Amino acid sequence: PSGSMNVNGLRLRVLDLTGSIDGDTGGPLYLNTTEYGEGCETGCARPIEGGSITSELDSVKLTFEPGNGFNADRALTNLKVDKILGVPVGLSGQSGTGAITCVPATTIQVRVLDLFNVSIKDALCNVPRTN
Repeated sequence: PSGSMNVNGLRLRVLDLTGSIDGDTGGPLYLNTTEYGEGCETGCARPIEGGSITSELDSVKLTFEPGNGFNADRALTNLKVDKILGVPVGLSGQSGTGAITCVPATTIQVRVLDLFNVSIKDALCNVPRTN
């Protein structure tokens, strides 16, 4: 596969963004912007202060514009692919752990085959979470 990543004006101290999302079934997505370690044993919130990340892999483009104040504390979100007549049309958050603080400017969007855009902000920001 071919791909690229562009980071534009991103202002942050900590970002861990990993996942294994299958286009047919979904999967887990992990986000963390909270610092842990010496002096921050219980976690020091490090909200993102703006900027964006755009990543492209073959025919899929992910745009993440966290917005000033976005924060995640060891947030694992279990995503499910939403389908209509067997065709994927979006992602829903099923459950999660940790915490995510989204702001009105937060945008998390997936564009597939230059045909349609899917916002996954609600899937990450409005999912029931446990600690």
